[in-house]
Amino acid sequence: MRKLILYLCIGGIIVGLIFMAQPFCFSLFKWSFTIFGVSGLVYLISGFIPAKAPLKVTSKIIILIMAIMLAAIGLGIYIAPILVKML
Repeated sequence: MRKLILYLCIGGIIVGLIFMAQPFCFSLFKWSFTIFGVSGLVYLISGFIPAKAPLKVTSKIIILIMAIMLAAIGLGIYIAPILVKML
């Protein structure tokens, strides 16, 4: 199951890049960022999950990683105006 998820993520990343590079349809270009971002995020998170982890452990790891990512984004949003004022 894990290999299937990884292959789907890699496929999503490739499709997202192709949609980004194509010059024909703007709606595909807009969707490319969502496809690329979600596929990349799932690929990143799946790398931290042990191969035979039970669902409870997997859920805890996913929640922890998402909390760390949201904290980093929030810290960046908080600190950016302070750093700009220092210039």
